Amino acid sequence: MLVRLFGLLSILLCTEAFASVHMLSERDKQLHFSVSSAIGYTATWVLDDPYESALLCTSVGVAKETMDHFDYGRFDLADMAFNVAGCGAGILMGELLPPGAVFGYDKDMGWGFSFSRHF
Repeated sequence: MLVRLFGLLSILLCTEAFASVHMLSERDKQLHFSVSSAIGYTATWVLDDPYESALLCTSVGVAKETMDHFDYGRFDLADMAFNVAGCGAGILMGELLPPGAVFGYDKDMGWGFSFSRHF
């Protein structure tokens, strides 16, 4: 239940961040969301604990934004919102998708899911 609540709050946070994002930085926000989703999904699969996965995933996002603060002089809260939303989405996918489910992004086809079963 708490995992679903985290995912819902992440989506709401991301929606709020979408409202304040300028079109010039849209690609950057997509990357933050995508990479964080992948980290959240992988962490859920490896750690098998949504709470540890959330901690790990958001820690990576905080570390990235902290590096940006020292490199570019700015800790971007909108980027962090997309990081957290991506973590939530990835963790939800890790918890809700059946074993053998794989998701990914192809530049020609976009986002997709595939399911494989080995007998």
